Amino acid sequence: MRPKYWIPFICYTALIIFMSSLSQGVVSKYFSWADFVLHFLEYHFYGLTLSWLIMQDKEISEYKHYLIYIVVAGIILGSGDELYQSFTPSRISSINDVISDSVGVLVSLGSFRLAMNFGWINRWRTNA
Repeated sequence: MRPKYWIPFICYTALIIFMSSLSQGVVSKYFSWADFVLHFLEYHFYGLTLSWLIMQDKEISEYKHYLIYIVVAGIILGSGDELYQSFTPSRISSINDVISDSVGVLVSLGSFRLAMNFGWINRWRTNA
């Protein structure tokens, strides 16, 4: 369990929780993008950290065997995040946000696979 796999996942999860704790006014003041796009991007990067963590030193050819774990973990956190927001004053919980989160995680699967085609990224992932 090397830190290079856990640190991005833990830091990004903490960032998601912190952002969910902010009031809606603070979030909409600094992020004027459409809510769907913001959730998509947030969970796209989360899916990348999940893929990074779950794959660790495994061969990239094994990636397809771990896809379901990444998707399920991403959807669970996205749903949990929306549940948490429902208890945060001035925040609104929405099924559309869960859908956007899920789509972001799904797209991240392809992005991670494409990134592994860059030799230096894959070498750093398996050898550093």
